[in-house]
Amino acid sequence: GEVDALFTGESGDRSIVRSTLLLRQLGSASGWFVIAAVNPNAAITVPESLAEVPAAPLSVEGIGRGFEANLTVSASVSGTTGEPLDLQIAQGGSEATPMPFTTTLDLSGAAAGDVVTIMVRGGTGIETDPGDFGAIPVVIAG
Repeated sequence: GEVDALFTGESGDRSIVRSTLLLRQLGSASGWFVIAAVNPNAAITVPESLAEVPAAPLSVEGIGRGFEANLTVSASVSGTTGEPLDLQIAQGGSEATPMPFTTTLDLSGAAAGDVVTIMVRGGTGIETDPGDFGAIPVVIAG
């Protein structure tokens, strides 16, 4: 399934799609899980979704747009709360045009077999607006 993540604009009169969440049912009784978030204005192109990667510095590439061209790129072990493994600020496009970005995330705090969510988010400068975002899972190599 797919579900749009919406932001109700400042005036509350319209909803803005910030990303589309991809949901899949995993296992017969395990329920539904968000496996990725897609948005043409915030996307990760390297590494590929579900790529096996080392628990080491990882080059991340994609496209994005954000307030004053600022993007946040983060990595978190899926299913955990608290601080991410790493968070970096990257530069993409501003205004309406997404532009390429490159950054490096340190995944050395992850264990073999961990599923790590890599997310890119471009803020809008409005505190309550999450901005455009995209996310993919990767798997830490054993």
